[in-house]
Amino acid sequence: MDVFINANNSLDGLPIKIREYVQEKIDLCQPTNFHLCDGSEEENQQLLDSMEQAGVIRRLKKYKNCYIATTDPRDVARVESRTIICTKNMNDVISTPRSGFPPITDPNLPKNLKQTPLGNWMDSDEMLEILEKRFSGCMRGRTLFIIPYMMGPYSSPYSKIAVEITDSPYVVVSMRIMTRMGSHAFNDLKESDGSTIVKCLHSVGVPLPTDKPICSTWPSNPEQTLVTHFPERNEIISFGSGYGGNSLCGEKCLALRIGSSLAKREGWLAEHMLIMSVTNPEGVKKYFVAAFPSACGKTNLAMLRPQTLPGYKVECIGM
Repeated sequence: MDVFINANNSLDGLPIKIREYVQEKIDLCQPTNFHLCDGSEEENQQLLDSMEQAGVIRRLKKYKNCYIATTDPRDVARVESRTIICTKNMNDVISTPRSGFPPITDPNLPKNLKQTPLGNWMDSDEMLEILEKRFSGCMRGRTLFIIPYMMGPYSSPYSKIAVEITDSPYVVVSMRIMTRMGSHAFNDLKESDGSTIVKCLHSVGVPLPTDKPICSTWPSNPEQTLVTHFPERNEIISFGSGYGGNSLCGEKCLALRIGSSLAKREGWLAEHMLIMSVTNPEGVKKYFVAAFPSACGKTNLAMLRPQTLPGYKVECIGM
């Protein structure tokens, strides 16, 4: 079922290019309603209450403001085989392996997809055709949410402004935690001409009503999942997954993948990072920022248990 919210369905104030983009996606996805998010506590609580009533999340009563969402077991991680960079020129993304490209055996993946251990590539025009078919009518019976958000502090010259369209209220409340989203970001959005804004489109891929069984009240479409990135268009399009790394487009999709393309153009670097603090037994707190590739132990370091370093307090601030 869809969650209830008192929708703000006015696109006034959005830059013309973004307003046109949003309207185009509304026409394509055919939601029952749409809502421009303001990031307020009232909006957040309304979404949490609606998801709790619908059984999407459950409150953990021993903790303050803490909820659990149980997911479909097939939708619990990033899917490297379905994570694709789309450009005109393949050599901008990958090189041809000496042994050639492996055949695509998954019937749900595009036949012209080029897969390598270092990444997957497909022609952007071909991928857009495939995605248009998957997104056509995909939000029927659901609310389309428009999330203006910032990656970085407001008004910083280093911050990136973006807008995500999604049909998942779980994504909305999670983006409020993971990014600076809502009215402040909307104000920065209004001052932009729209040309540098990163555009993100996401859907769980389950229009309503559906005959498809929904596992754990977690709508997803694992067979049709695609997480695609268009660096030449500053655009992210993700279909079929509700898992955070695939649906919270500001995280891996923008900060790392599109971020790497922006970094190349603008002269900076993008990498997986952590921010943590360590307080020693004397009460002196030090902050650490670390940049390491995936699978180097950032999470283990940032979430050290108290008994690992007796007398020290380790706090994870962000990853």
